[in-house]
Amino acid sequence: MRTSIFILCCILIACQHESATIQNKPSGATIADSLVSKITQGDLVLRAGKDEMSQLFCRLNARNKNYSHCGVVFKTDSGCYVYHIIGGVDNFEGKIVYEPMAHFVSNAKNTRWAIVHYDLDSLIRAAFCKRILQYAQQHITFDSQFDLATEHQMYCSEMVSKAFVFATHDTDYISKTIAHSGKPYIAIDNLFDNNHGRIICEVIYN
Repeated sequence: MRTSIFILCCILIACQHESATIQNKPSGATIADSLVSKITQGDLVLRAGKDEMSQLFCRLNARNKNYSHCGVVFKTDSGCYVYHIIGGVDNFEGKIVYEPMAHFVSNAKNTRWAIVHYDLDSLIRAAFCKRILQYAQQHITFDSQFDLATEHQMYCSEMVSKAFVFATHDTDYISKTIAHSGKPYIAIDNLFDNNHGRIICEVIYN
């Protein structure tokens, strides 16, 4: 069965929003390749998986419940790659994963994905990316307890948030969501439902 994909791409140009719709693309890999020129080093990529665990994480968002996981895009001569951290059956060791973006957003396991762009100056963006690389080199592992106090273990949105704090020197740069238990955590929507980042491209698989 042919996969029908609806893409809404909003590109911010001088505070004006332009949108484009592309339909009937055959695979996530093709779409990712077509959007490479619109992606900036250090942009965030979000996704929502088809599995029950992904749906659970979507529900943990306080406002926008569309996404369950995130990573950071790095551009290379061979295309876009994503650094992210995940646990479970997809990554038993729980280490930071570096994989092609086309694989990260593949429609085989996902229902949708999006690109989030932050308006950062070059120095802050470079510091943010450097921090993500440092986390990978330090062999940070996945935090199944979702404890913001640990520095050797993190979950995906926590890693991104702490990298932003490192780069901006602003401990409140990314807001936190408070669970019913009173425990704070970084939900996926905290990364784009704010004054700094905005979704510039959203892809929905039907």
